[in-house]
Amino acid sequence: MDKMNYKKAMIHGFLAGDGTVSIRREHRVPTTVHYDIFFYPDHIKLVDLYCAAFEQVYGKKLTLCKRGFENYGNCYAIKSCCKKATIDLLSLAPIATYEWRVPFNFLEDKKSKIEWVKAFFDAEAHVSTVKNVRITVQSVNKKGIKDVKKLLEGLGITSSKVYKYKRKQTKWGANYILTIYRKNEVKKYAELIGFNHPEKMSKLNAGIAEWLMR
Repeated sequence: MDKMNYKKAMIHGFLAGDGTVSIRREHRVPTTVHYDIFFYPDHIKLVDLYCAAFEQVYGKKLTLCKRGFENYGNCYAIKSCCKKATIDLLSLAPIATYEWRVPFNFLEDKKSKIEWVKAFFDAEAHVSTVKNVRITVQSVNKKGIKDVKKLLEGLGITSSKVYKYKRKQTKWGANYILTIYRKNEVKKYAELIGFNHPEKMSKLNAGIAEWLMR
């Protein structure tokens, strides 16, 4: 797989975690079609990585939406109306809150799998260092989380079973949670995949270092 496809795997992983990709027609003017891609990262490094990859793969330069960081729930917002990119990304696998899936047919080799997981975990993972080090991802999309578990297994990383968590606000629906918690598996994740997200990577490394000293 060439370098551009690794970048594309990263873009898809970012959007599956913190984005949406859609094709929609205007109700009043059905012949007008919108091709929308939104990404909402919470760290400027992810903004830079995403924008650089998007320009390399699709030849389109992106900029941040004008509204500030705080106006999007403490995250940045990047929008693209690129028809080529929208159709291409959706051809790999769906990207939507309840429907995103891992594009297994596209992720042909180990490096592409790593790039997708790293980007998705940059967006969705939480690193906890209370008592033991844990890496947790959660989503309202059960099938998507099961895909992530399968993808991790293909990379030799064992995770927990997928747990269903019913939130207090019933109108929000259930969340599905996956955790990497065994010491060897957490260490393996850090060495093989890691994070582009500086704060998550720093927290993970510090937690592992403290863990190994016990």
